[in-house]
Amino acid sequence: MAGASPDAESCDQCGSRALSEQLGVPSCGQCGAVQSFDSQRLAYAHHGQRQMASPLPGSGATASSSSSCQLIQVQAPLSVIRLSRELQVVDGARSHRIQRCRAAISLVTNAAGLSSSVQEPAQALLLDYCQRAASVPGKGPRLKRLVSACILIASSRQGMGLTIHEVACHARLRVIEVQKMIWKVCKACGVRVLRDRKNLDSLLLRICQHLNLNTQRGAVCSAASQLVHIACKGWLSTGRMWSFLVSAAFLLAARAYHYSVDVEDVARMLGINASTIEVRIREIKTLLVSLLRFLPWGHMVSTKNVHVYLLFAVDFFEILEPVAPMLRRQQLEMEASGQDAESSLAKRRRVTMPNESGTDVLSDSAAPLAGDS
Repeated sequence: MAGASPDAESCDQCGSRALSEQLGVPSCGQCGAVQSFDSQRLAYAHHGQRQMASPLPGSGATASSSSSCQLIQVQAPLSVIRLSRELQVVDGARSHRIQRCRAAISLVTNAAGLSSSVQEPAQALLLDYCQRAASVPGKGPRLKRLVSACILIASSRQGMGLTIHEVACHARLRVIEVQKMIWKVCKACGVRVLRDRKNLDSLLLRICQHLNLNTQRGAVCSAASQLVHIACKGWLSTGRMWSFLVSAAFLLAARAYHYSVDVEDVARMLGINASTIEVRIREIKTLLVSLLRFLPWGHMVSTKNVHVYLLFAVDFFEILEPVAPMLRRQQLEMEASGQDAESSLAKRRRVTMPNESGTDVLSDSAAPLAGDS
């Protein structure tokens, strides 16, 4: 038996290095013990089968030609090595993009004046959407749209009262772009933008803080909240253009408490158009007038002085809401009966036409009513 190679492993039982291969299985030449075979260990070949076990040229295998056993080291193909390197590069680029998304979320939240508690939910929502979409935006408008949508959804679920126009203004995007991205995120992740009472109170509170309105802040916010509720009952808002209605209700409530607030200032804060706020103010005034016109003193209410009766409508809206349709029907019935009475009276007071003899003769249409006089 040929001597063992110095690079050969020792026997598991006796420690001898005289290893050989019997029927394709490595065994000890001294004690005859069969060695344990593992696919991850190095393979040994017999000196007589050197040609069969010699490495192919260019395969990257190394062998010892001076020993009775050859050491063959199997390497992965170049395509597998290249793929692993590409995956490492992709993972590094993906982590860099995620860090860039987190930095963008931090910038937008700080610009909007939000607390840091909204950053983690926004980051989690962004990663969830990226995992479902199998892509992470690197930079540019796509990153801005995704970050803006995630911040708005996360802030609405925490009740911070952030509007879509504010987010679009801070991100320097168009509102329609943010709306489309919000729809995509909501559809992919199964979430929705909330517009509940908590968000309404938070938005009114932020407007008061922006205007430095400290006196009667609670009363103004409560009246504005009730006006928003009345406007929603009157189908003035469907939830899409929510900020216009809230700002209009706040301005009317402030006017009812003798505060003069500039429309342009509120519009500049929320990033919306002042003319649209004025349109919503006129719509709310018309709704309040239609709600109060059936009362005994309803003829005194108009769109010019409705702010004087605004608190009455807010306090008794629960009573006026079911009564208004009934009063409207009564008014229509009274108008119809009044028109019938006027028509019958006109027939009775038909103007007579004088004849040639100088006597007045009733016309043919009024002849059947002659016996009634």
